[in-house]
Amino acid sequence: MLASTGTTLVAVTSGYAEFAQNSLGGNAVRLSGDNGDYYYYAHLDSFAGSSRHVSAGEVVGYMGSTGNTDVPHLHFEVHPGGGPAINPTPTVRAAGC
Repeated sequence: MLASTGTTLVAVTSGYAEFAQNSLGGNAVRLSGDNGDYYYYAHLDSFAGSSRHVSAGEVVGYMGSTGNTDVPHLHFEVHPGGGPAINPTPTVRAAGC
């Protein structure tokens, strides 16, 4: 998802948000949802705080271009039940993001 650097990014559901860095995704958030699903946010410019339990709609970070990219965007994955990734568009729309 393309947006300007610094655009706020929110948790699509409540759960435990783990903040970490890696060479491919740069600043990344791994959200283990209370609903049993897993979400991955990558290329953040910065985090909003540190690893913790978050509520749906809570800011977790800010759009950026860290890791293996030079274009500000969000790489966002949805893994129902922790399984393979699916198209994230319906989840994003349902969350009102």
